Amino acid sequence: MKKLTSMLLVLCLMFSCMSVMAESKWTNASDWAKPELEKAVSSGVYPTALENKDLTLNITRAEQAALTVKIYEAVTGKDAPSGDNPFTDTNDKEIIKAFKLGITSGTTETTFSPDENLTREQAAAMLARVFKKIKNTDTLSFEMPSQFADHSSISDYAIESVYFMNAQGYIKGTEAGFEPKGLCTREQALAIAQRMANNLKGEQKPAESEKEKFVVAFVGGSLTEGGSTWQSMVKKYLQEKMPDKKVETINSGIGGTTSEFGAKRFAKDVLSFNPDMVVIEFAVNDRTYGATNEAKHQIYMESMVYQCTKAEKIPSVMFLYSNHAYENNDLENVEFSRKAKEKVAQFYNIPSVDAHAYGVELYENDKEKTSTTYKQWLEQEKKYYPANNVHPYNSGYTLFGDAILAAFEKDGLEKFLKPVQAQSNIFCVSDRTKVTSRYNYLYVTDPKISYTGKWYLCNNETPRSDLSQPIATKFYSHPYYPEGAVYTNVADSCLTFKASAPEIFISYLSGTGSNEMVVLVDGKEVKTLSTTSDYANMNYVTAGIQGVGGKIVTIKAKYNTPLRIFSIIERFNQ
Repeated sequence: MKKLTSMLLVLCLMFSCMSVMAESKWTNASDWAKPELEKAVSSGVYPTALENKDLTLNITRAEQAALTVKIYEAVTGKDAPSGDNPFTDTNDKEIIKAFKLGITSGTTETTFSPDENLTREQAAAMLARVFKKIKNTDTLSFEMPSQFADHSSISDYAIESVYFMNAQGYIKGTEAGFEPKGLCTREQALAIAQRMANNLKGEQKPAESEKEKFVVAFVGGSLTEGGSTWQSMVKKYLQEKMPDKKVETINSGIGGTTSEFGAKRFAKDVLSFNPDMVVIEFAVNDRTYGATNEAKHQIYMESMVYQCTKAEKIPSVMFLYSNHAYENNDLENVEFSRKAKEKVAQFYNIPSVDAHAYGVELYENDKEKTSTTYKQWLEQEKKYYPANNVHPYNSGYTLFGDAILAAFEKDGLEKFLKPVQAQSNIFCVSDRTKVTSRYNYLYVTDPKISYTGKWYLCNNETPRSDLSQPIATKFYSHPYYPEGAVYTNVADSCLTFKASAPEIFISYLSGTGSNEMVVLVDGKEVKTLSTTSDYANMNYVTAGIQGVGGKIVTIKAKYNTPLRIFSIIERFNQ
């Protein structure tokens, strides 16, 4: 029985202590104010300057300064800045913080008068400045309420602040008007501060510049390079789903290129942007690999995925199989390319979006209304594509975006945002070296490359400052030259550089052949490559040169006919 009595006594003492602790922030307060004061404590607005004080008494300038700093810190989540003390009558750190924030000023240039009681108009002015600081604005936007009966008694500096705080419902008038020179009690000031902080927290959104970036990089051929429509749709969707982030997109598509060129420039053109998500589209251009060698459709797709798994920040990866209006052999080759790539996606658990299948499904649902083939439906019925062209109208690009957003909704966005995971082995085991190689992609305008003869940028009539005057040609307007592609049509013009890797690839335009470039290593000719001026048969080629590590490589134009070079790619074995 004694033990039970002792336990009850201990419990009574504990509850008694807890009750005292609940009100330990103040010694006295009005009943009406206590609910607001408790909220002020829990929300972090209650300042140390008001601890263990009678809150029914008037608040001082020093205490209000501390209270305004607390509002700022509670709403923004930031520590208020400090600095040198301009005042001779106080060393209060909270006053200095309020001064540095621009919330308060001194009564003179060197004094603050910390123990003076705060007037109602002074309180309004300080709180309005807190609002401006939090909102990062110099103006107060509000509908002017009716003038107080004692309007003429309000100091000029405080008029806007008084009516703003009144319009917001934070400070009310009295029977006599506003009573601007009247004093404000501590509990009144705390109640106002709590309501203001609570409202601002509800409104507060991180500034656009302060939001964490979410970067989406798109890499592929011309359907990616010209895909601003569907990429904008993806960006808008992600931004709506992630309002706390700032979604940015990188378009690293280059028309006429395959996954091989994509893999070799992947580190520079994609991973250097530190993306959170990577969308890879190459199935249509990779149709040129044919419908027999499955590994060729997979090696460089896996290489890009592998490079993602080795990145400092591992992104999520998505494969996009774009729509097209092909028929016959081209259709067969694209279908083969898509199926081959999907095996890589499944191996790495990568989500895929098949825009072609999405379009076919729409066609099948519309079949009762039309007797056309799928190709005719795309071109004639829906006006998605021009006749005999893989590049769609804007409505066709919208079809890509619709397919992606439909997949996001159906499968859940979180599936597409998971970082890709490295596997214990390589999918293309027989081509492991190609998959795991590290590539250093250099634009041919890189400073390590020197020029002789006459060269200029393909899409710009302004030559490099160290080069001869450009020669006008029709190739200026070509839409698919990457940044840093250069052109010459003057024989013996040379690009020279020291190779860092044991193997390099020269990326250039090839087709019917109208010029030749000679490759020399340490002055010895090792290879001659044919190029083209045939606009219609544009195709990017990367020719490999081995045994060049640490040696001087020279690329020389052989004739006075067009020669376009895009990049030098160095390959290192991982």
